[in-house]
Amino acid sequence: MEASGQAEEPAAASEQLFIRNATGLVRGVRPLSSLVINYIVGSPVQVLGAGLFFALSLYPGGNLYLGLAIILPMMLAYSYTFGLMTAAVPRSGGDYTIVSRVLHPTLGVISSVFMLLAQFMSVAFFGIAYVTTGVVPGLTAVGLIGGNDTYINWANDISASKGWQLALGSLVILGAGAMFIGGWRWTLRMQNAIFIFTLLGVAIATVIALFTSKSSFIADFNSFAQPYTNDPDTYNTVISTAAANGVDPSPSFSLSNTWPVVGVLAGFSIYTYFSSFIGGELRQARSVGTANRMALAGVLNIIGVVVCVIVFFHSFGSEFLTAGFGGGMPASLPISPYYFFLAPVIVNSSFLAAVLAISYCLYWPLITYMVFLQPTRMLFAYAFDGLLPASVAKTSTRGAVPYVAVAISIIGSVATLWWAVYKGSSNFFQILVYAILVQLISMALVGLAAVVFPRLRPDLYFASATTAKFLGVPVVSIAGAGSIISSVILWIIYFKYPALGLSDQRGLLIWVAVTVALSLVYFYGARAYQKSKGKNLDYVFSEIPPE
Repeated sequence: MEASGQAEEPAAASEQLFIRNATGLVRGVRPLSSLVINYIVGSPVQVLGAGLFFALSLYPGGNLYLGLAIILPMMLAYSYTFGLMTAAVPRSGGDYTIVSRVLHPTLGVISSVFMLLAQFMSVAFFGIAYVTTGVVPGLTAVGLIGGNDTYINWANDISASKGWQLALGSLVILGAGAMFIGGWRWTLRMQNAIFIFTLLGVAIATVIALFTSKSSFIADFNSFAQPYTNDPDTYNTVISTAAANGVDPSPSFSLSNTWPVVGVLAGFSIYTYFSSFIGGELRQARSVGTANRMALAGVLNIIGVVVCVIVFFHSFGSEFLTAGFGGGMPASLPISPYYFFLAPVIVNSSFLAAVLAISYCLYWPLITYMVFLQPTRMLFAYAFDGLLPASVAKTSTRGAVPYVAVAISIIGSVATLWWAVYKGSSNFFQILVYAILVQLISMALVGLAAVVFPRLRPDLYFASATTAKFLGVPVVSIAGAGSIISSVILWIIYFKYPALGLSDQRGLLIWVAVTVALSLVYFYGARAYQKSKGKNLDYVFSEIPPE
């Protein structure tokens, strides 16, 4: 059903059954598109290109497969917590709606503010990653394989310029916002088309590597590299150079170094719940299928990463990948061993390098669009609950696009990107680590809501599809407890291993405390203002909102 194009200001309780009106959004997200939304954030494209091999270089001996095994129950806990709670409260808004209706509206505001900050910082990371792990190495790969110095010079100029980082990162954000322009049908078509193309790129690289033996790759790489390095065995020189610089390319197993690998993997693999933010727009949202699709997306991501890593280790060599991302590449080959560089080296095709690099680069506006689902729906829910002006909830006449919320999300993201480029830390991953840690607070609050849900809201619990029990304990409460435990473990990991990006632990804690205080001031200020207008927000939060 498609409702009216523009939202109206909420009427008084005496004039209608509900405190607020329906949102006007289209409920048109099919199960397959919902699966894709949850899959995007942990896609092997991001894991392989923006973190995994760097982590293995930084923490030698960390076991990738054990790390993924540890991540799996964490991911399932978060998926089933958000999925089952979305089935019980099938409304858009994600953590805000769930926490505010089950625990307390102040906690809902705190949770959603942390989530909003996390998404803005994530988008800043995506914009920087687009340039530093996509555009720059992509141009370099095309230039090196094709023997074209122009592309290499462009890459060097962009790499050295913060202005280029801001400009190109802003294009990612604007491109993500443009995906909302035509309404849900247009958005989902664009989403699925770009998703297939990005996944096709890593699939092509994996297939090429699968049918290439390690000895053949070494010969191909040395043949490619020799004109640049004057070294007939550049492959082994990369490994020896990294070893001389303190990187152990062939380390023995280390449990202590596996935990930071878990932290890195968590930054890409535990957020398979983003369809919860559009819960009111999901088809069959009340069923446990919502939770199952979230969990399935996470499982498919982990399987995809494992398959790609096994193949790449088989063909390229784990020592070479670890050494290459650890600084072992010669100065005449100014590029780390990304999959969209190594696979084209095998077939000696600059055209393939361009195609694979483009497919990788397009992943960043795709994941940025997906992350925009949180702020757009959170702002929308705030407006209808009376925490923001009703104008924030306006939608377009055609397509029911929440254009005001989208515009606010774009402005906030560009501002955060500017801060990250010009004022933030030089540590590439610190921005992402801050986003992870504050988002874990929101995820733990949803977990707490799930734990107490059957007791605090038995009316909703027994009317939902989430009443299954295990050993007499509600499954939704078990999942919630798992989310809380997982969040605590990940906070401990990031505090214990500051090289992951948390260099100022005290500063982070102060920032968290200030954010909580400002969230409370904002909520009670909005509550007092609405009360002065004759509207009691307590009634708003005592009901499940209509869509």
